[in-house]
Formats: sequence, C-alpha cells, structure tokens
Amino acid sequence: MFYWPFKLRTQTSYTVPKGPNFKWASVVKTSINGTDLSLATPSSRKIFDEEPVTPRKTIFLRNNDFRPDNIDKREWEYFRVIARSWSFNGPWFTGQAGALRLRVNVLRRLNHNPQVSYFHPRAFEATIADLMHFYHAGSPYYNKKIQRWYAPVDWTPLTNFPCVAAKFDAVINPDVGHPERYRYLFLPISDEYLLRISARITRVLPFIHSSVEAEDDIDAWISEEPMKELADKILDSLRVQLSPEAEQQQAKALESLSLEERVLIKEFPPLKWV
Repeated sequence: MFYWPFKLRTQTSYTVPKGPNFKWASVVKTSINGTDLSLATPSSRKIFDEEPVTPRKTIFLRNNDFRPDNIDKREWEYFRVIARSWSFNGPWFTGQAGALRLRVNVLRRLNHNPQVSYFHPRAFEATIADLMHFYHAGSPYYNKKIQRWYAPVDWTPLTNFPCVAAKFDAVINPDVGHPERYRYLFLPISDEYLLRISARITRVLPFIHSSVEAEDDIDAWISEEPMKELADKILDSLRVQLSPEAEQQQAKALESLSLEERVLIKEFPPLKWV
C-alpha cells in the first residue's frame, strides 16, 4: 500500500513509514577520469528545494571543477556526481515521517601531499579520521563539554571492490538531540581523489500529545529501518572499475606492503573530540 505525503490527520501510534520501492530502481552510470561507476537508485523528485543531480556519462575532473565543502574551513573540496532525495510517509494521511538524502561526491584535499596515496590502507584510514573530524567535530554541545556526533560507528571494511573501501555511520549523541544518521561509503579513485557516498537519514519530530511540544523519544514513534534498508540497497549496488592509471597508482602505493598490511583495520571505534 502506498502512503501519501499529505498530512490530514495526527499520528497516534508507532509508525513504520514507507518510501520508494527499490525494485523499480534504475542504474546510473558514469566514468570519472576513466574509472567506471554504477549505482542503482529509485527515481527522485524535487523535495526540500533540492533538485536531483544526474551525472554526464563521461566526466574529466580538474582541480578547478571542485567547490569548497565548508566555506569557513577551507580544507576539503567536492564535486557533486549524484544527488537524490526521498520522502518516507506515514499511513492514513499522517504525512511525512522521515527522509533519505543521497549524495555521491568526489572529494579532494586542498594542499594534498603528493607523497600520500589514498590507495594505501593506512593513509585511507587516517583520511577517514580527518574527514569525520572535519564534518562532525565542529558542533560540540554545552560549551564543548559533550560530544554531539559519534563516528565512525559500525565500521565495516568492504572487500568486494578493486581497492580499499569502508562503510560506517555517523550518529547524533542521543543525549544532545533527536536521532540523525549519516551512512557513509568511502573508496579512493586516484591517489588524491576519494569517492564519498553519504545517505543522510532524518525523521520528522512527532507531536502526539501536544501541538507545541514534540515527543522526547522519536524511536518510540517512528522507525528508521525503512530508510536504512533503502540506503543499504543503494550502497550495495555500487560497482567500480578503476581506470588503468588508477590501477597503476594503486600498485605503486601497495608495492612495499605485505598481504596483511594491504587490508583495512577490522575495528575502528568512534573518535573522541572533546
């Protein structure tokens, strides 16, 4: 049964919202500097004033194609490859209950050290730590005494790609705000370019017992499982074929490493910033 986005009545019980059916997803394909990528996503309409972005079939990136990832902290830049957003709605015209926003970006660090290759497992791990600090450490709570975000959570090295890759979450500390989640997948596509897929999962604060004060425990009223399930299906659909140049860069980055040194660490606990 399809759940409509229109809100005509108030939610009164636990809701498992519904969104797009992955069964009807289409495959988006592109080539970035010779590296082939494909990803399956359901169709997306304009919501939250955000237009969908679909890539050209062939993209040749130069450094001036990138935009600042944060105007106030000029450390990283990004190039947007794919953008999609989906609404997840409650039953019986209770309206939107959640959302999933997908972004596929290529990242580059300003002033990248040419001696460092993201194909090197230790450099890749260190860069993930730097990026999580860049994205999530800048918003502490209560005068920098309480950490607002935890990341990485549920660190999972991925072995089905031709290079190092990992999937994990960043989650809001439940003591400081209502739950929000980013589900990330990272992998290198060159010595200095990283592919970042982020699936941002949010839920609408429910007003059950009051029209002015939202419920404290959003988990007791709205499930995030449908958004997580769709995010996982999209991430699991990713296919990557490195370009010959990227394969050469990877071979050079790994040539002095043993087989044991070529894999990512199995455990990566959340970082501490306060």
